[in-house]
Amino acid sequence: MHRTFKFRAYELIEKRMFTVNALDNTGDYDRIWQARGEGESSFSPNIVLMQFIGILDSLTIPIYEGDIVAKNGKKAVVQWDSTYACFVLKGKDWETNTIIGNELIILGNIYENKDLWEK
Repeated sequence: MHRTFKFRAYELIEKRMFTVNALDNTGDYDRIWQARGEGESSFSPNIVLMQFIGILDSLTIPIYEGDIVAKNGKKAVVQWDSTYACFVLKGKDWETNTIIGNELIILGNIYENKDLWEK
């Protein structure tokens, strides 16, 4: 069985999302390496790391932790649940650990589109 591991990160100070090229957790804090231009890389300790959950939405867009998704007209956030050791959908008044990508559409994420979740 093949599983794709990829990450994205939200930089808290610059307030932007980027694709993660490499991870380094050998120092005092986790460092996230990102591409900046042609072959140039840098790191930032001020990030929130989000993992690809291995599923695509109904438009074939990769779903990550922190995404706000719609399912059957209801909104939910994709979160890691350490009790069940899996990704779950947590709505304001509902929750499920059954995630079927073709039933979901990504509306945004909790960092760049907070207003979508707070409504």
